[in-house]
Amino acid sequence: ELREQPLIRAQLLDTVGVVYANLGRYGEALELGEEALSLRRPLLADDHPDIASSLEHVGVFSLENGEFAAAERYLEQALAISESRSDTAAAQLAAVLSQLARAVDIQDRHQDASSLLQRALETQERAAPRDELAIARTLSLLSENLQRQRRIDEAERLGSRALEILARELGESHPLVAESLTTHARTAMWDDRFQVAHDRIQRAIAIMESAVGPDSPRAIPLHNVLGLIFEQWGKLDQAEDAYLH
Repeated sequence: ELREQPLIRAQLLDTVGVVYANLGRYGEALELGEEALSLRRPLLADDHPDIASSLEHVGVFSLENGEFAAAERYLEQALAISESRSDTAAAQLAAVLSQLARAVDIQDRHQDASSLLQRALETQERAAPRDELAIARTLSLLSENLQRQRRIDEAERLGSRALEILARELGESHPLVAESLTTHARTAMWDDRFQVAHDRIQRAIAIMESAVGPDSPRAIPLHNVLGLIFEQWGKLDQAEDAYLH
């Protein structure tokens, strides 16, 4: 019956694709997203928001499925539509910019990614009302990107802003504060400020384990960062202990 109502079928396929992606079933999500897009394209205008939404979803599914060049193509198309429409919400535009930044960053085009993230940040900061948590997320992503370019002073400044926003909005003991501190610790590590990096990651681990428990999977990446800090510091025995935690 739904085959006679292709737009309704496309909406259902798109929704199920998002559910599958949230479960980590990216290959299946991609197949559903591509089918939804193929149903919508003959029936909707090229700049229809549902086309943009499908393109964004297929781009993200492709990215998570390891198909980075394809992800970039889909997300560029989604961005072009979003930018051409005066009714595109700032949050939606920033989300597409951030996903496109991920796609190009993972292809080692770090400067292109930082430009996209800067545009996302500017879009979020102009929005009314401002979504402070979304701004903090973009600041953290941009800080991580600048680390990869070894633009440490800029990474430090943006990481500090992200941490300040999260602590203010969520409280000092929130897991997202711990994750932001982890990014901040890596910034110090790449600047050879190993004691600062160590202190930051230890604080992050304490917050995370207090919030979600010491055996939570969310704590594991933090111990890995502690191990990396010790390794870069030349403290190999302590690095091994942290990795084996």
